[in-house]
Amino acid sequence: MPLRRTFALLLLTWATAQAGAPDGRRATALDENWRKFGHHQRFELTREALREHWPVLHQRDAEPFPDAERIRALAADLGRAPPDDALATARAMQDAWRAYHAGRLHDAYRLARAQGPYGYYLAERAWVAYTGTLAPEDMRLPLLEAAVRRVKANPQPRSRVRLNAYWVQGLLLGQYSRHVSTAVARERNIPDRVSRVLEWVLEHRPDHAQAWINLGAYHSEIIERVGWLLARMTYGASAEHALDAYERGLALAPGMAVGYGEAAMGLHRIDAEAHRARIREYVARLRGLQPKDAEDFLEKRRSLKRLEAAGY
Repeated sequence: MPLRRTFALLLLTWATAQAGAPDGRRATALDENWRKFGHHQRFELTREALREHWPVLHQRDAEPFPDAERIRALAADLGRAPPDDALATARAMQDAWRAYHAGRLHDAYRLARAQGPYGYYLAERAWVAYTGTLAPEDMRLPLLEAAVRRVKANPQPRSRVRLNAYWVQGLLLGQYSRHVSTAVARERNIPDRVSRVLEWVLEHRPDHAQAWINLGAYHSEIIERVGWLLARMTYGASAEHALDAYERGLALAPGMAVGYGEAAMGLHRIDAEAHRARIREYVARLRGLQPKDAEDFLEKRRSLKRLEAAGY
């Protein structure tokens, strides 16, 4: 009897530790122990260079440059007084974006988080970028689950001023849906939630290249999961809509690695034979692409790995 009691006590202690892990060791593993990008020096920018290259770097998301005027506009949209030193906040955000474009994703996440609501978009974008490229395979679902919990706890409203803070929630949900079953995605209403985000974003910012790419991916993934007929009848998804969305996104940002990679994989999912010529064109463009920043470098590497595994 004493042995049984001892074993039961040990089992209870272990279970309690495991249950508490998300708030302790697990949380530390998710928030702190990020793999580093080994080529960051190739893409380091000064603040002046960041401003100069900003229009090209942000063709994909149409994000305004984070200067003091932008910080004051964000504060007004948040319904609060601007920071006492808006210029200092702007410089902190510029440093966070410099870290992001160099591939120092944990630095970007940490620096953006330190700026509260002014850094919300960049913090979550760094999180999803790390999850999709540098994170170990077995950590990707836990990382995305943590992000989805944050979305639920702190949903961002629809706002033209903070449009990307709203969009990044759809990006996170879309990435999460790739790691769960169709049943789980439907149970949590993820397809409809992602669709609503993308429709609103593209209605108010039709030059948002990456949102168009996301929309193409949405259509192609729905078709792959439930089939052509059910995709059209239930979700309004179709190959025609996917192809149109990919073309719009690539026209807006023709040097976007994630655009070519997602478009090629999306058409492969829909009908590899019917779209083989276009897929090969996108793969060729991706191979010849000169990365503008670490995001392009990492997305190019990730996409080519997936496409080569698919036979391209």
